[in-house]
Amino acid sequence: MDYDRVLVLEQGRVVEFDSPINLITNPTSRFRDMVEKSGEVDALFEMAARAY
Repeated sequence: MDYDRVLVLEQGRVVEFDSPINLITNPTSRFRDMVEKSGEVDALFEMAARAY
């Protein structure tokens, strides 16, 4: 969450490229889906918001 941009690949293709805060707040984002599956949604969202 401390990075300027996140690149999400799927089967070797770019599917998302944006700031962590934009991706984590987008309900259709694959990045957000990965964050939700990690079980650390609240902590990671807070980190992204602080970095923004």
